[in-house]
Amino acid sequence: AGNNKSSTSPSPLKAATDIASSAQEATPANDVVGAISFENVESNSWNGTKLPLVVASPSSTVRTSSFDCLADTGAHKNYLSKAVALKLCDELAVTTVPLCEAHVSKQVDGTPLVAKASLKLRVSVGKLVPTDPVLTFYILDNMSPSAIIGIKGMQKLRLQITLS
Repeated sequence: AGNNKSSTSPSPLKAATDIASSAQEATPANDVVGAISFENVESNSWNGTKLPLVVASPSSTVRTSSFDCLADTGAHKNYLSKAVALKLCDELAVTTVPLCEAHVSKQVDGTPLVAKASLKLRVSVGKLVPTDPVLTFYILDNMSPSAIIGIKGMQKLRLQITLS
């Protein structure tokens, strides 16, 4: 098992051409499962631009919260609405940190968005583990959608974007 040399003994994992040309050699369905091995494989595939994030305090994953977040490849930073940030502070016992200098971002139409505080959260797409990255979210008073993850956050989460 594990090599691709040609032989007369049937392999449970046959190439499609082998199965098509020799249907009688195809392994019964109940035997195929035993021939497949995988470790820690979970699907991280979504249709659309909203990601289901699970977050926790950077120092503890005992309490978690979840929300949908817009994946925005045009944004470099991550953003939360003030309402979502306050909810997370309450649920996770975390606090926002005032910024020394206001962070100004511009929307697509050029309208400035000003953040005066940030919030650090351990973030996962799926089951949260202590080794998931800690991301900084800038807090904006009014924003729609209520949560945005930018391209750098997506990179830290090791997300892949497939265009089809």
